[in-house]
Amino acid sequence: MHDPNLIDDPERLATLHRLTTPVPLKELMDYVHYDHVDVLREASHRLGLFILLRRTNPESIKYVGWQGFVPKPLACKPKTAKTDARLPDAGGRMIRSDCAGLVVDPRRVGASAFGGSAETHAAAIATWDKYWAGGPPRGFAVQDDTQSGYFGCVMRRGEGTQVFPSSRTAGARLAAESIRTGTLEQPGALGFQLLPEHNIDRHALSTLPKGCSYIHGDYDLYALVHKDRPGSRVPRAGAFDGEGHVHGEDWRRFEALVRSRIGIDMIQHGSQEHFSDHTDETVDMFCPTVDRDLWHVKIDGVRAMERVYAELFGGRAPAR
Repeated sequence: MHDPNLIDDPERLATLHRLTTPVPLKELMDYVHYDHVDVLREASHRLGLFILLRRTNPESIKYVGWQGFVPKPLACKPKTAKTDARLPDAGGRMIRSDCAGLVVDPRRVGASAFGGSAETHAAAIATWDKYWAGGPPRGFAVQDDTQSGYFGCVMRRGEGTQVFPSSRTAGARLAAESIRTGTLEQPGALGFQLLPEHNIDRHALSTLPKGCSYIHGDYDLYALVHKDRPGSRVPRAGAFDGEGHVHGEDWRRFEALVRSRIGIDMIQHGSQEHFSDHTDETVDMFCPTVDRDLWHVKIDGVRAMERVYAELFGGRAPAR
């Protein structure tokens, strides 16, 4: 029996196949945490939604769900680092910051945290100055201990003595103490030694001030498009974590389903299409189709996105 939430029309499936590129699961998991792929696929299928996500900094994924790290909140505008950084301290000694995938103060970590690109580094400084020219606002701080392996990283600062909870949601706050902090046993010269999973520097975490957490990249929602009304974009004002945002008519059902399954605030705001024109980047899309090969696809660049909006989404238009 046909699931009414899934597309089985051969013409629409052919259009989707022509306008997009299937994404292998291995590639998708570079940008979406492996625990979340099935959640987003389920949301797409149960709600009949095309779910479009801008690609997250792949270096951020290793921190997801670990105590001492939280997703980037709406109030945090600065950029995440592309690579780890090497830079001289005040005495000229070279130090390392394991900042790749974490929000940073670009002046403290220098251009090496952005792959050595002066242009990318300058753009990160411009973003910092646009929003935080006077320094981080209340609720945020920067790690300035040069002995820390996370020197220059931005921290979300709580009011208590515990590491800031991984979510504002009640369920995740209750579960904060049980977030996995396990290790992998790896054979070494002296037998088995415990090594941190995902190359997380536990010694560096020991320098994390009480009540703080480092900030990794979140999922940037590009659009939610219902299969039965693809051309409809109805912006509505909303709020999350004390910050305003604009979302569409399917946001609340989507948020409730995904947040209840993920348990941390990886998606914190409504769709980009409500406040921006198309951007020239790769966007991953989860699709409500009977064709398994089209369950997750990608759209490469602004021209491809324009064709998807025109031909697949019935002339749907982003904000301009």
